[in-house]
Amino acid sequence: MGTWNTGIFDDDLAMDIKAEFEEAIEEGLSAKEATAMILEAYEDELEDEDEGPIIYLALAVLQMEKGIIEKSIKNKALYIIESGQGLDRWKEAGKDGYEKRLMVLNELKDKIIE
Repeated sequence: MGTWNTGIFDDDLAMDIKAEFEEAIEEGLSAKEATAMILEAYEDELEDEDEGPIIYLALAVLQMEKGIIEKSIKNKALYIIESGQGLDRWKEAGKDGYEKRLMVLNELKDKIIE
């Protein structure tokens, strides 16, 4: 999986999650049902220290776009942001990329908390 920038959906995995979520919604599932489907489909990846945070952050954004955010997704996304999980690839990319990713995450945190 590749990452090309610092945005939440600037990642192949996040884009896959978004596509599957949107397809599930189009098929008539609720945001909660679509989330459950994705969590089940990506169960193994959720445990990965790089991929798990990408999945949860993408789901948080997708749920908020639908006007909801489940407490479990909200709490997991906030924990990921506050603990710095999944930031290694941006640290390796250099100071500029790392700082930009932190800004993206802090903006997301503010939106989640609202």
